[in-house]
Amino acid sequence: MVKNEEFNYVKAKQELVGLLDWFESGDPDLDKALENYKQAELLIGQIEKYLKDTEKKLKISVSKG
Repeated sequence: MVKNEEFNYVKAKQELVGLLDWFESGDPDLDKALENYKQAELLIGQIEKYLKDTEKKLKISVSKG
């Protein structure tokens, strides 16, 4: 995922699913595994932040309503 581009939850989730599928495929390429692992960690962090921020926004909206 490009860091300068606005975060897109759907794209990030799709990319993460693709990485998880790759790991499940059993490809023995260790260098690629390390690269994909780092990318998966980054995506998980971005997704978690997005979900926490969204949860906060929803709580604020509910408490105002």
